[in-house]
Amino acid sequence: MKSIEEYLSTENYYCIDFIPYNNEDEKFLEYEAYYEETKSDCFAKSIVEISLKSIYWKKCRIYLEGDMYDNKVLTKYQLNYDLSNIIKPKDIEHIITEIVKKDIGSLCIIFDEIDSMLYIEGGLCVCFYSENDEFIAMMKQLANSEGLFVRT
Repeated sequence: MKSIEEYLSTENYYCIDFIPYNNEDEKFLEYEAYYEETKSDCFAKSIVEISLKSIYWKKCRIYLEGDMYDNKVLTKYQLNYDLSNIIKPKDIEHIITEIVKKDIGSLCIIFDEIDSMLYIEGGLCVCFYSENDEFIAMMKQLANSEGLFVRT
């Protein structure tokens, strides 16, 4: 079983994003800020759908990381403890929505059987780490179904 740190240190990762391209233009930051301010609810809902469909597709371990003690929604969940046996879909929705909208903490979903991880970090940062073709194809399909894009 790989640790979160082992996945994060690999170069085999993909981003789930609201645009299909990398943009280095400073003017783009204006649009990104607008999107984050006005569309974070939509983005969070899409990430919730992708996450739930993944969690119930394959057996996984789920970890909540970060400083959540000032967040009323997230303080009830234990940090750095495998939540997969006790967490409910509504809890996943609350956690991801808080992480995306408030740009705090991260949720890590590790699929040991297929050596892959979905990593949801604060804000608009969602990545998955995998060399498994089946998992990569599934993530691309789920992202596309939500109007999002997968890019390297």
